[in-house]
Amino acid sequence: MNKHSFFYWFLLLQACTILRTSGQSTAMQVIPMGSIDSLVREVFIKEGDCAKVRNIQLIGRQAGVGSFSVEEGATSIGIQGGLILSSGDAIDAVGPNSMNNTTSSGSLNSSDDDLRRLSGQDVFDATGIEFDFVPTSREVSFNYVFASEEYCEFVNQEFNDVFGFFVSGPGLNGKFNRKAINVAILPNTEERVAINSVNHLRNAQFFIPNFLEKDIEECGLPPRIGPLRDVEFDGFTTRLRATIEVIPCETYHIRLVVGDVADNILDSGVFLEANSFDLGGSIGVSAEVVNSTGNTLYENCLEGNFVFERKTLMDRARPLQINYRVEGVAENGIDYEQIPRQITIPVGQRFARLPIKALTDDLPEGTESIRIITELPSCDCVERDTAELFIGDEKVGMSVDFEEELACLNDSFQLAPRLEDGLPPYRYLWNTGDTSLSIEALVSMPTSYSLTVTDACGAVGMDSVRVGIQLPPQASLSGTTDWCVGAQGISLPVSLEGNPPWSLTYRDGRDSLINLANISQNPFALPVNTVGKYELVRFSDKHCRGAASGSGQVNSRSFTATYSVLPPSCRTASDGEIQLRLRGGTPPFQVNWERPTVDPFLLSSVGVGTYEALIRDASGCTETLQASIDAAMVREDCFLPRESIYIPNAFSPNGDQVNDIFQVYPRLGSFQSLSFEVYDRWGGLRYRSESFQGARSGIGWDGGQAPIGVYLCKVRVELTDGRLETLSQSFQLLR
Repeated sequence: MNKHSFFYWFLLLQACTILRTSGQSTAMQVIPMGSIDSLVREVFIKEGDCAKVRNIQLIGRQAGVGSFSVEEGATSIGIQGGLILSSGDAIDAVGPNSMNNTTSSGSLNSSDDDLRRLSGQDVFDATGIEFDFVPTSREVSFNYVFASEEYCEFVNQEFNDVFGFFVSGPGLNGKFNRKAINVAILPNTEERVAINSVNHLRNAQFFIPNFLEKDIEECGLPPRIGPLRDVEFDGFTTRLRATIEVIPCETYHIRLVVGDVADNILDSGVFLEANSFDLGGSIGVSAEVVNSTGNTLYENCLEGNFVFERKTLMDRARPLQINYRVEGVAENGIDYEQIPRQITIPVGQRFARLPIKALTDDLPEGTESIRIITELPSCDCVERDTAELFIGDEKVGMSVDFEEELACLNDSFQLAPRLEDGLPPYRYLWNTGDTSLSIEALVSMPTSYSLTVTDACGAVGMDSVRVGIQLPPQASLSGTTDWCVGAQGISLPVSLEGNPPWSLTYRDGRDSLINLANISQNPFALPVNTVGKYELVRFSDKHCRGAASGSGQVNSRSFTATYSVLPPSCRTASDGEIQLRLRGGTPPFQVNWERPTVDPFLLSSVGVGTYEALIRDASGCTETLQASIDAAMVREDCFLPRESIYIPNAFSPNGDQVNDIFQVYPRLGSFQSLSFEVYDRWGGLRYRSESFQGARSGIGWDGGQAPIGVYLCKVRVELTDGRLETLSQSFQLLR
């Protein structure tokens, strides 16, 4: 069976078979092309490359181009992600390999002149990308993998699917359009990569099979492990690298294109590694001081280096000569040994070091700088790197100092010096033979220690210290206090012995362990945050672990707030009242309602709703009260409007014949009878009127011996339809 008859027979089977579903697990993901510009710039071009890329164009079908990614560690093609070019649909590259004849339907029979010249045959379904670029070094490179469904049954036949990376520009003189050269070639050869040049029979070291059983039988191959799950193509090359020798800062054009040869069936593709199109990168320079973490060297000690680095993926097969500019206050050849104006990174090396050695001149010059600035080709986008070292005057002397030390008897302690004026790294020598910065020891009697320190410049410092003996300190907690939620500044006293700063651990009323450190005040006020028993658990001073003892008790101190309601006359009225009552606590109380009121314990002229008050007693305890008048408590319709009865808000029984009697004044005809009662703020009845009709003069309360203050009037009426209603209002008695 020839290739075409086999393929068309297979199309009939394909029409009845679902080859892949969106729910199938696969290690590869392919996203069809969106913007060709962002696909090239953000996926293909190396991250951080400043070189210019422009005039990005699509070659052939949009469906043949996309981006791909492979699960970490799961890739068979040796590339984790990037850009894919396919003579079919890019999405068909997703594995596992379920068929050996993948061909996208509806392909365009588009040719490409460069591919036709390369293959010597007709080319179909040519797909790819092209763009201009400006390199910043003498070499441009990128990584790729070629894959095809032509493997293995059509190897060494005319169906030699082809791809090429055609580059044109200054200094290039190839046989393709615009004198382009093809850089899709095998390493260290001029042989192009194609079906017939890389396969299981030829250049097999560059080939990875992904055959199904049918392929193995047809090609007469030995059995092998099943197809790889992340790619559909029947075979592909190993990860290869394309390199181009160019002139920095000149403009070049590249065409990356793949196509079917001799017919338009069985797809081939090229995987281009993400961020691998390296246009030259940049040169980095940094500064270091040998055996020091700083960036300052001195006239009599320490040496420095400027470290030059090939950044990104620059070719290490050649030496790299770097020119640089020297700036700064320090003078070349006077303040430091003469350095040249260029350096070479050797073959195979990534770094080169330029040594800097300061010269001693016995002059007080202060700190002087040396700045190195890399000199690169003058491409518009290239940023020069900079590094800086400093030279200080001759370094002399250093000091070692100990504070007076105490230690607990037979307890371990740590001893460390205070160093000044020296330059690290340091060398230490104790009289005990230790060579570390600090030592740890046990003492049973006063003991002397001495230390000699030598710094990086050879300066020597010495000091000694006598460690005395201290008895274990003690901490004691005692006392009882009251506390309520919201109160601040409540504490229990702790008595401390020994040398500050102290540290202690205690258990609070919730049985939580709390650590406190750097305590300097004695006695110490242990903060209270809950009621219950407080106990000391651990204690130490500056030098020793001590003994913790004692406990304290925190009792609850609080009050309760309740209220009663006189509902309004109806749901739309605002003649109700809320009476506040308090139990416990420490008077006087401060009551703040959400709206102003004459008497903080009586909120009048209220309707249906919720009213909030913040209450604080003299000790700082707080409580929030929410008083509600529910609509269910109040009649829906208003049969007794406020306008039907006038209730004064004050009267003055002082005998001046003016407003001496507290009365209510009804509107005639609104009801059959009326009576009213007067209560003081504590709910005590002060006066009850007789039931009367109309506004008969002389019926009212003369105040008697009642003190000035706020009182409550409750008016009871019988409506003309026989129903009874009550209306309430507070008023003031004045003298």
